[in-house]
Amino acid sequence: MKNYLSTKLLLILIISIILRVISLVFYGDNVVDNEWGVMLKNLEQNNILSVRSVDGVPVPNIFMPPLYPLFLYSIKIFINDTTLFLNITKIVQLIISIVSIVIFYKILIKFFAEKLVLIGTIIYAFFPLNVYSASQISSATLQMFLINIFLLSYIDFFKKIHVKNILFFSFSASLLILLRGEFFIFVLLSLIYFLIYNKKEILKIICTSFLILLLISPYLYRNYKIFGVVTITKSFGYNLLKGN
Repeated sequence: MKNYLSTKLLLILIISIILRVISLVFYGDNVVDNEWGVMLKNLEQNNILSVRSVDGVPVPNIFMPPLYPLFLYSIKIFINDTTLFLNITKIVQLIISIVSIVIFYKILIKFFAEKLVLIGTIIYAFFPLNVYSASQISSATLQMFLINIFLLSYIDFFKKIHVKNILFFSFSASLLILLRGEFFIFVLLSLIYFLIYNKKEILKIICTSFLILLLISPYLYRNYKIFGVVTITKSFGYNLLKGN
C-alpha cells in the first residue's frame, strides 16, 4: 500500500509542478503591487514596516501582520534585479506549494483509506486557486503551507508530546500569528481543547504557550513601544478596510 501511494503521490507532485510552472509563466505577477509593494519599498529604503506615509514620511504599520513582507524582504536583500527577484520569489513559493501537498498527504493518511487519501490529495493539489496562488505575490501559499504544518504537528501533539512536536507546533503557530494576527484565537482554542482532552499534560501546554509567546514577543514589544498596545494587529476604520 505504501509503495502504491508513494508512486501515486509522485505522479501528483509531477503534474502539480507542471501546472504551477504554467501558471507562473502565463499568469505570474510582474510587480509587487498594493500593500506588499509599499511595505517592501519601505523596508528597503527606510528599514521600517510601514504601509502609509504622513507628509511624505513613512509611519509604522500596525494593521498588517509582518511575516509576508519580511519573507519578501529576506529574498530581496540578496537580489537587486526586480525581474530576478520576482522570479525567485515565485519559484520559492512553487517549492513551498509542492511541499505543502506532501504535508497535506501526510495529514490525510493518518485518518483515511488509500482511495480517500488520493482523492483528497488530488483535490488539494489541483484546486485552481491553490495552483494560481503560487504564481502571485500573495501570502496565500505561505499561509497554506504553515497551516498544514500546524495541523500535522497538532495531530502528532495529541499522540505524544515530546520536544520535536512542541517545537514544530510552536514554530508554525507563531509564524501563523505573525502572518494572520487573528490566528492567535485559533491557537488559543487549540491549546484549550488539548488541555481538556489531556489534563495531565498541563505543564507541557504551559511550556508550549510560553514558547509561542516568546517567538512572537519581538513584534509584540515593537508594537507596545511604538503604539503602547500589546497586539499583533489593530484594525479599525480605514485600517480594517485595508487590512482585512
